[in-house]
Amino acid sequence: MAFVTVRSMSAWSLIQTDRDGSDPFVVVSIGRQTFKTRYVRNSSDPEWDEEFTFDSPKSVWLRVAVFDYDGPSNDADALGQSSVDLAALGPGTHDVSVPLRGDGVLSMQVEVGDDGKEEGELAEDLGPTDMELADLSLACQRLWDLDSGRLNFGEHFALNLQAGVAAGSSQDSAADPLFSFIDEGLFEIPTFRALKALLDNYEADTGVEERASDQEMGEIHAFLDAILATPPMQYAWQYLAAKGKVGRSQAAFKRVLYSLWFDMYGRQGRKDSCGFEHVFCGEEKKGAITGFHNWVKFALEEQAGRMDYRGFIYSRRRGQQSETDDPTPNLITIKFAWQDDEDEDDADIPVKTMSSIFIGVSPEFEMALYTLCFLAGGTDNMVHVGEYRVNVKCYPMNRYGRTYIGTAYPQAQGWDGDE
Repeated sequence: MAFVTVRSMSAWSLIQTDRDGSDPFVVVSIGRQTFKTRYVRNSSDPEWDEEFTFDSPKSVWLRVAVFDYDGPSNDADALGQSSVDLAALGPGTHDVSVPLRGDGVLSMQVEVGDDGKEEGELAEDLGPTDMELADLSLACQRLWDLDSGRLNFGEHFALNLQAGVAAGSSQDSAADPLFSFIDEGLFEIPTFRALKALLDNYEADTGVEERASDQEMGEIHAFLDAILATPPMQYAWQYLAAKGKVGRSQAAFKRVLYSLWFDMYGRQGRKDSCGFEHVFCGEEKKGAITGFHNWVKFALEEQAGRMDYRGFIYSRRRGQQSETDDPTPNLITIKFAWQDDEDEDDADIPVKTMSSIFIGVSPEFEMALYTLCFLAGGTDNMVHVGEYRVNVKCYPMNRYGRTYIGTAYPQAQGWDGDE
């Protein structure tokens, strides 16, 4: 954003803190830039004919807070506050009204200036070819090739696969954790750091309504901004724009991503789930683990002592008993128990008997792959990624007249080493 201008502010139905009424004024801020209006004497429906411009703001959040002026030597009483997501508004002039936490409503005109960075031309070197547009598998392979953020086995992480277990078996074939080593430096990488900040923001139990704080909302936007700067997401954007699935501005694409992945919907209760929570964090529904297809979350839960790896699933094709087909896998199918609630008895800890998870890939690759297949593919998407043959499964969740990501995950079909 080149600039943000706030003007023509007014409020109504403000609470009265004094017997003689309140003298309200507004503080508006973006990051460390802050402006303050004059106060209006004795009014619950004040108007401020003032204008403030923020130059090159670094944050996407406009914070507004209304206070009662009690004189120059006294602390002001808070009457209400709220936030405006500037990224969701996009460039242009907008009439905005927001309910205040406290009481009342604040109305204003917000102009967002475009610096050309989000709405610029699509980079030709990351555009899809005609063959890729005609073949989803080629597009997914291109995403794999563009994933420069993928980590190296043995350098950034190491696995202790141990023994295999038959699908559906109650056997625990692994005494030790899956990850024998994780390089903590990976969380210095912007997209991994942004992902980690999101992974503890959700209640695992379905049926519990999720309420995102301002900090958590900021973490969502920080994550989306970080991944949108990467080649896999840039390619996914251009591919979907060429297909007419999303707009040709990055701001429009970001709004689609937010809606698909982070807008809350009801899975077992009122707004208790979202696509990101289900796929990346995992949920517990009626005593069963659902979702949970992200390797970073799995590794962090192991480190915290809440994850019990119980072995990999035998290759359906080769039936190996002691090792996987691939000695350095980027895709495995595993069994595990997850104790998300420390008060659970050991006998009640839910077990997921089969779950396929990419290993070592970047957050931007997974977001790009699943978004691409969800919007441009169907329920079953038989594709190649790297040396793996994968069915990328995508299921929608239709709520409130809109479509969200219900789940998306890889289903291993084999690898080219089988040939």
